[in-house]
Amino acid sequence: MLKQIKDFPNKTTSLDSDFLIMQNPITNETYKITKANLFSASTVNSKICTFLNNGDPNGVLYWLGTQKGLAAWNNPIAAGYLAVTMSSIFNGNVATFGNVSLLGNRVAESGVATANIANQSVRFDLNSQKLICNAYSIRGRNSNTNEIRNWKLQASNDSSTWVDIDSVANTSLANSTWYSKSISGQTIAYRFFRILSTGVDSGGANILAFDEFEIYGTLQG
Repeated sequence: MLKQIKDFPNKTTSLDSDFLIMQNPITNETYKITKANLFSASTVNSKICTFLNNGDPNGVLYWLGTQKGLAAWNNPIAAGYLAVTMSSIFNGNVATFGNVSLLGNRVAESGVATANIANQSVRFDLNSQKLICNAYSIRGRNSNTNEIRNWKLQASNDSSTWVDIDSVANTSLANSTWYSKSISGQTIAYRFFRILSTGVDSGGANILAFDEFEIYGTLQG
């Protein structure tokens, strides 16, 4: 008869090399893991950010905005907890179209807008952290013009070679509404993420314009 966890004697001390017997009460799977692996840095220094609904407080940007749960929320981009850069800015007008802090302030606004050139992007740098992505959200600007329609979510660890995480074509994202999507099959943690324009906006131009961004998954570091 298979032993249950309760059948084993209790101990108050253990070595890092000791095996711990684990049992899943739902599947009845029993397996072993060393104490050192169970409490390794990769396990302790991680945060699972799980998507629940549009604009929820569970994403990576929101988590960083609370200084990883240690303080009241503050705009993480404005505070410098992550870096955001644009490949170009519409008409070179930084104050109106290049204020990247608007992408993390949780307020429906006009957001950012790139120049009217194909294949423009907005890049998010998690700095000393990496993320295994399993969902993301993007919010349309509070304007009826130049709403984002075609894009890719891409990831990288060197900001040079990019991997496609998701691709969206001809969506009908409306004024100030969210587009959220779950991502499956990702196993690699990345430092950089970007939204890359892959087609025209709602006005037929090559302007990449949106308002808010949030991303989810297992954050490491």
